[in-house]
Amino acid sequence: MRLRPPLQLLLIVAGIWALMSSFPLCVQDDAYISFRYARNLALGHGLVFNPGEWVEGYTNFLWTILFAPIIDTGLDPTGPAVMLGMASVGALVWSAWELGGRHWLPPLLVACYPGLALEGVQGLESAFFAFLFCQALRGGPRWSVWAGLAALTRPEGYALFGLLWLWRRRPRDLLFFGALTVPHLAWRVFRYGGLVPNTFHAKAGDVSLLQGSAVPRGLAYLWDSALAGAPLFVAAALGVAMLLRLREDTAPLKKAAVLLGFFTIYIVAVGGDFKGTGRFLLPLLAPAALLALAGLRTLPKPATAVVGLAAVIWAVPGWQTMNRHAETRHAFMDPITEAGHTLKALAEPDWLVAVHASGLVPYYSELRTRGMWGLTDAHIARAKTTEALGTGKAGHERGDFAYVRGQRPAVILPGPTLVSTAPLDLGDPGVFGPDFLHDYRALSIPMSQGHLNLWLRADLTLGAGPP
Repeated sequence: MRLRPPLQLLLIVAGIWALMSSFPLCVQDDAYISFRYARNLALGHGLVFNPGEWVEGYTNFLWTILFAPIIDTGLDPTGPAVMLGMASVGALVWSAWELGGRHWLPPLLVACYPGLALEGVQGLESAFFAFLFCQALRGGPRWSVWAGLAALTRPEGYALFGLLWLWRRRPRDLLFFGALTVPHLAWRVFRYGGLVPNTFHAKAGDVSLLQGSAVPRGLAYLWDSALAGAPLFVAAALGVAMLLRLREDTAPLKKAAVLLGFFTIYIVAVGGDFKGTGRFLLPLLAPAALLALAGLRTLPKPATAVVGLAAVIWAVPGWQTMNRHAETRHAFMDPITEAGHTLKALAEPDWLVAVHASGLVPYYSELRTRGMWGLTDAHIARAKTTEALGTGKAGHERGDFAYVRGQRPAVILPGPTLVSTAPLDLGDPGVFGPDFLHDYRALSIPMSQGHLNLWLRADLTLGAGPP
């Protein structure tokens, strides 16, 4: 017996929700950057990482402010973030179903992309933005509103609107989009002093330093990410190839093809992403699925079922990989969270802490923080520190250790060795300049889940404050 379309959709959504529920808690560290901004907003400090410092260290304005009322109630944002992410995945699958004329193949192809399930439970805006992206592509009288919400969620939403607006160029759509985005842009310039977030400067910024060096990394990222959803993207390529031969109205397909092409070039140009989930491709899943369905309809009927089955089978190793990523992240969450609580208990409230990963530890320590990769620091984000920008780990290439030491932080935290199972002597890292161990001493502090390793300024004492 053939299932009706709503039941087909329900089974697909239930399947990916079951998969997401099987992952251990694995919220990404960067999510807590947004949560810290949201908490400061709830406390009346404004959208700031450190009170009094207006630096736009997030790229997901709408997603960030969603958490301000949640945090204001006293809730930890971790659980709500996972639930909102899972709801966004379900909404994206539904939107792909509607985009494809309520055919079962597009939502199945979207749901079978391995990284989508993991992104849905990592506390980031990826699935939420992909849903808004798909809603704008679906068209209708409110498409520009969806595009506006997408632009408020991620800067790429502006390109989404611009490309789609070229088809009809109606002033009403421009008015709706502008009503949502222009006030935010004006506020951004007034408060943060620029049209783009600080994270843009930290990750790409000065193109004179990139000089195309990010392209090889972007190509590798695109290849790996697309390979994870090979049945989808191979079928989408067929749809692009057959586009001019289709008898049906091809405007939605042309829009999908243009978006797919433009954002593919964009992903390569910026050098991809450091995460292994392929999150930059999530907004492209629904357009690719629409093209795949159109291409397969030109072939004998069994081709659609074959591609659907192939997508499920192909996804299994990818889901296993995502589960390993989830387990790795899960193993770090509790110890690093405890490290943040430990610092809050032992440090003075006015101390400055220098960190690499600016999420969990700053959120739970509640201390003023200097992020050494520059995501939340305007100086480091613009520091010309390397000629190899674009060849390292995306988002982790900026740094100015002399500047950090000049800030005289009370505590400097290491990267991978932040928490160890046994006491660890950090010694001199060799990046903060001469006589570092004269000004700082290495400590290894026992916790219930290992040892917190750090450098403490020599004139201070943990738990006692300044002499």
